[in-house]
Amino acid sequence: MSKGFQFGWRIAAIAVLCLLLWSVLSFSRGEVAEYLEIRSYGQSIEDYDHYLYDGEYIRMRDWLSFGNPQGEEFALYWDVADAYWYYELYEFWQLAAGEGRADGAAYGEKYRECLLHMYENSGEEARRYIRSFAGELLP
Repeated sequence: MSKGFQFGWRIAAIAVLCLLLWSVLSFSRGEVAEYLEIRSYGQSIEDYDHYLYDGEYIRMRDWLSFGNPQGEEFALYWDVADAYWYYELYEFWQLAAGEGRADGAAYGEKYRECLLHMYENSGEEARRYIRSFAGELLP
């Protein structure tokens, strides 16, 4: 066989192997991305459940804000985290009012109203958690 013919076969074999490798990688990339998306979604629910059951509402809110998950399955976590945030702000401004800050009571009332609004527009399970930390402020 001539050297040109051998070189041509090598180039053709390398091209076929590259094409085969490219198709395997393309297929694998889609499968891996789908697996990671499903795993990430499931892991987020597990993490949020852990934060919820342990009462780590601020940490849960931080992770919700970071990941920004959307959909009905995340409504419970958003409602509780946001309600806790309003509760903490209410407590802060009540302390400020108690120490003589003139606008502390007005800000405290504003965040109490936000908390009540969250409570009234939340599902029953979220309301149960909100009552656990803000029961004295709720009707």
